[in-house]
Amino acid sequence: YIIRANPVVSTAVLYETCDQEIATSFPEATPAGGTWELTEAVQVLSNNTFFPSDFGVGTWPLIYRFVDDFGCSASDTTLLDVAAPQVLNLVSEVEACDGTALLELPVPIGSTGFWSGPALLDSIAGSVNSTELNSGTFGYTYSSGEASCLVTDSVSLIIHALPESAFPFIDEQCIGQAFSTNSIAAGMESYAWWLADSLISTTSAVSVLFEEAGALELSLTVVNEWGCADTAQQNVQWFAPPIAAFTLSENAGCVPLNIGIEHAATGMVDAVQWSHDGMEMVLEAGDSLVFEQPSGSQGFTLEMEVYNHCGSNTAQD
Repeated sequence: YIIRANPVVSTAVLYETCDQEIATSFPEATPAGGTWELTEAVQVLSNNTFFPSDFGVGTWPLIYRFVDDFGCSASDTTLLDVAAPQVLNLVSEVEACDGTALLELPVPIGSTGFWSGPALLDSIAGSVNSTELNSGTFGYTYSSGEASCLVTDSVSLIIHALPESAFPFIDEQCIGQAFSTNSIAAGMESYAWWLADSLISTTSAVSVLFEEAGALELSLTVVNEWGCADTAQQNVQWFAPPIAAFTLSENAGCVPLNIGIEHAATGMVDAVQWSHDGMEMVLEAGDSLVFEQPSGSQGFTLEMEVYNHCGSNTAQD
């Protein structure tokens, strides 16, 4: 008679999986063609895989048995370690405002997974180039682990549209005269009116009074219900009434006397009116007056009145 040796069977010492209903291949074992001895609670799937969740969390012996052509058999045992899967527990939504250059999706502490989704700059760090996205909702999936230990979680990135800050065009203004204007954007969570670096109103309307000639920036920042902000600004010019002034080349003399007149008015001058002893007259720059009759004991009076849209001023000699 012939006594044959049993086949040599080998499989992994330890096989690590996670407690999930994910089809998982059995450990590698040699020779091929053997069978795994399992309890009735564990179902072998059609593609020779199994669900680790059929075992549950714990360490279980898996016996691999091989029978050769002569009916000789041998077995080897691997320890099936079924661990609880990682819990990602990510927030369901991340909100941002349109125009935010770089966004960071949440990454679980200690995880070594990756993100998938639109406009990703770094799938590991979860950085998103949101300038490639318009306002709307975008889906991202975070994956960690592999095989039966693969876990995923989803996050919605909501990009809110910016409000549009605007207020009507403001014409040139006069010092000491208040003007009012209103925000065109309505229904905002907050309003902030700034005159240069000074906050002057937190309502939708503003009244502005300034006492010095010059230009300042008036700006309005609005914030909508999602905390997104936008700013509009205008340069506003303030003017003062002009100051009348002139000089005469001569203050006294004998007839006929030619007196030169030099304009010395300051500020913005829109119009000039001259009068001689109450009689209006026209004088252009560089003109002179010729007196052919002597004046009375009080002399003649020459008056200059200058105007702009903010007022007028007079000077006499």
